[in-house]
Amino acid sequence: MRKRAFYYDILPGGKEHALLMGLPAEVNILREVKKRVQVKEVRLTEAGSRWIEAVISITKTHNSDPMTVALAAVFAHPSLKRVIVVDEDVNVDDYVEVQRAILTNAYPPLDYKILSGVKGSSLIHDNLRRFKVEGKEVTAELPKVVLLIDATKKLK
Repeated sequence: MRKRAFYYDILPGGKEHALLMGLPAEVNILREVKKRVQVKEVRLTEAGSRWIEAVISITKTHNSDPMTVALAAVFAHPSLKRVIVVDEDVNVDDYVEVQRAILTNAYPPLDYKILSGVKGSSLIHDNLRRFKVEGKEVTAELPKVVLLIDATKKLK
């Protein structure tokens, strides 16, 4: 046994684990979306356990850019459950600022898209539903979905 030995450990399920798990995924997302538009930042949010929700700030040149970016993010990280695309002046680390961008710039019928039947995260089972059929309880697995939100200001 060595004197002054160090023991390194990560407590599973804690913030440290989530942070280290999400960093490589952020890089994968960034690499993929940079092929399509100019990206300022990509962040997997703490609200999404740094795994299932991404906020991406971009320099928008076309109104179709946010959905293109959101689809590329899902391709790069299939475990995503929600992707929020914001303008470059929105701080992706300030969740209140991100939510403000959603509330002021996104019109749900036009700027929210739902992708159904995607791979999704194996850790999230929100698609399992219990039903009573002829007195018996049955569990059904619905298709997994991803919500894409364009929270950017619209170009004229």
